[in-house]
Amino acid sequence: MMEGPNGDPHFFINVADIHLSAKAGYFASMYKRFGNLCYVLGALRGFWGHSNRDLRIKVNGGEWRTVDKVTALCVGNAKYFGGGMKITPTVDPFSGDLQVPKPVKINFTI
Repeated sequence: MMEGPNGDPHFFINVADIHLSAKAGYFASMYKRFGNLCYVLGALRGFWGHSNRDLRIKVNGGEWRTVDKVTALCVGNAKYFGGGMKITPTVDPFSGDLQVPKPVKINFTI
């Protein structure tokens, strides 16, 4: 369960993601006619014009913490998402626990 901005619970199964990975998933849905290639096309389109953002997170009722320049953050109770990416590799979907991989930071400058 995740808590929304007004405190309402949001339930999910599999993996919830924000920022670049969510943007890539949105764009991938436009290319479903290309099969699993849609995820590659969605990622490429998501990268176009992307900029990292600071993210405030709070885990298990702890203190709010700011992570600077985050590319993506995923929270999951299943191992695979986005066409087979193993983003939360050791999670057990029957344990009731969620796994949060370290927030991803990718530098897009060349």
